[in-house]
Amino acid sequence: MIGTFIRLKAPIAGLGKIQIEFTKRFRKLHPERRMIILQQAMKQLRAEYDKAKAENTHIIKAEDAVNARMIRMRA
Repeated sequence: MIGTFIRLKAPIAGLGKIQIEFTKRFRKLHPERRMIILQQAMKQLRAEYDKAKAENTHIIKAEDAVNARMIRMRA
């Protein structure tokens, strides 16, 4: 059975602060085990952050291209 050790509560659309809640089961683990779990979670969070950052950069570049075309059409 896979247990729940961490609960993540995030407001809709990323507005406001998130809350990370560690369960009692997590706190009872040996410190080395907690570190392993947290390292794996941080690795996944970093990967998702990098993915979102790349997607956002792509969207911004597309908007810039559209704006540049509109400026050229007006000139």
